[in-house]
Amino acid sequence: MYKLDEIFTLYSDDEDQAIIKVNANSPLMVARYPFVSGEYEYITVTKSDTHILTIVKKDGSKTSFHWGAGGCTCISESLRELKTQVQKFLTDSRVDMGSPYYFNK
Repeated sequence: MYKLDEIFTLYSDDEDQAIIKVNANSPLMVARYPFVSGEYEYITVTKSDTHILTIVKKDGSKTSFHWGAGGCTCISESLRELKTQVQKFLTDSRVDMGSPYYFNK
């Protein structure tokens, strides 16, 4: 079982999105949490019927995928696990994502 508050910190929670700071600053943290990369700086998740999860890397580049009312993006197993753990972290942090589609796979 992962200790998500060790790897994620809730940076911001407003009406449009939640922003998570990723604390994968060592090879050990990446080994303990294989769904993150040492290159990740922030993760954002939008609050709407279609959620967009965006990974912001330390070099400023981004990658994103979506799920919800508008369908979903096909993603790798590691990104699926990242999505699951981000959802769990936000739920544990009592962030209201405001959509019945939030937990759709």
